[in-house]
Amino acid sequence: MDLKRLLAGGIVVLTGLGVVAPNAATFTVDGIYEFAATALGIVLGLAIVGAAVVLYQSDVSTAHALRVAGWNTLGVVVLGLVILLAMEYPGVSLPTPIAASILGVSAVAHILIGFNDVRRIRASELAREREKLAVLNRLARHNLRNQAQVLTSAGELVAGHAADETGRDAAERVQTAAARIATINTKLKRFQEATERDDSRSEFDVATIVDSAVAPYRESYPDADITVDVPDDLAIEASQDLETALDELLENAFDHGNAAESGVRISATADGATVALTVADDGPGIPDHEWEAVSGETTQTQLEHASGLGLWVVKAVIESVDGEFRREDGTGGVTLSVPRA
Repeated sequence: MDLKRLLAGGIVVLTGLGVVAPNAATFTVDGIYEFAATALGIVLGLAIVGAAVVLYQSDVSTAHALRVAGWNTLGVVVLGLVILLAMEYPGVSLPTPIAASILGVSAVAHILIGFNDVRRIRASELAREREKLAVLNRLARHNLRNQAQVLTSAGELVAGHAADETGRDAAERVQTAAARIATINTKLKRFQEATERDDSRSEFDVATIVDSAVAPYRESYPDADITVDVPDDLAIEASQDLETALDELLENAFDHGNAAESGVRISATADGATVALTVADDGPGIPDHEWEAVSGETTQTQLEHASGLGLWVVKAVIESVDGEFRREDGTGGVTLSVPRA
């Protein structure tokens, strides 16, 4: 149990009970004014107690919870002193329930100020963390690119001087590793672009996006059966990164599925306010451990190859336009749901 967090919630609870108690003790239905005044005090007190429960169970840090409790205390103390000074003035009289209700209003206002203050601090912290991650991302991609170039050159040199099959196999493994590192670098760049791009959406023709995404694969795999079933008059509200997401799914189908042999199907259907884009092939589909990680079903995964990173790129792109994506069980496909124009 976090005692400091419990203390923060306890302070707010005591404030709420301090507002409820005098109003409950004098609660009456004789007279509309008296009834309204005491009822308001009770409601305010219960609202403060509820805020304490929310504060204790929220995901804010303990330090931030104490900060909200501090704002609550400040509101009670400052206005309490004002009320005491006012009551010392000759001829001024203020019933205790009314004074408690006034303090309750101040407490509620300051609790809201506290939550807003914490939100502002967290937003600032997240912005700094995001900036740090962006710098680390750029440094990592720079180093990956350089090391991939070094490995590629070394692999070519070894292959050119290898005297036996073992040496040539080793050179091939070096070159394969270099290619994978280069691919990871590309996917990290795509992920960063998708997460950092401004939330600017435009109207896109689905057929145009699909044809553009498919074109490189028609050229690279001229014998593959690439089927496109997309209405000509279908438009969506999305970002320019949607083509990147489709490219990741097509790459996964060809590199890790059976698309090169059995073909791949890209279809689009409208369903009310959304458009479902499906990329499917007859391959084994996305491995369970990779899908569970990217879908949030688990926090642990082993990215055995670059397809795992590709799924994170797809997720970043789709979430940036308030869309969803799902795995089609039994078809080796993935469906992207994006807003219809």
